[in-house]
Amino acid sequence: MKYRELEAALLQLHKIKPANVRAFRSRLRLLRDIGVPNVVKPGKGSQVEYGFEDLWQAHMGLSLGIFGFPPLRVKYVTDKRDDWVEYVRDLEVEVLADIWIGITRQHVFTESLDKLINRLRESQKLPASAGVIGLLNASKMTRECEDAFNMIRSRRNSGEQTK
Repeated sequence: MKYRELEAALLQLHKIKPANVRAFRSRLRLLRDIGVPNVVKPGKGSQVEYGFEDLWQAHMGLSLGIFGFPPLRVKYVTDKRDDWVEYVRDLEVEVLADIWIGITRQHVFTESLDKLINRLRESQKLPASAGVIGLLNASKMTRECEDAFNMIRSRRNSGEQTK
């Protein structure tokens, strides 16, 4: 997908109102500049083709921003795994449940919600500085990105058929 398609999908996923588009684009540009999503930058004038994983990483990065993470912390979490989507899908099959990402000040945990809650209870024994910052439903993010990605494909295919 082209950048404009990626941006349009993210605008829809994050329910951005027209009055907030400029600020949203600034956040997206900042993330892109630090490598979220992590795509090769071919240089000025060249077009980058974005894939599903790129859409997912950008969606995750923007979602982490809701917790007030600074951009480099967002980069740290998104870079925690090279294969986030595959990892989440494999865990879903293994545990037959949605997979959640639990973020503390020091750790990133990826598990089913019940296991994650148990792990976070254990982390309550840690100092307060290690407390929970946020929870993201990675399975839901994957489904949302699949819907957006399929819509983009559908638009492309219908556009090609009318030409």
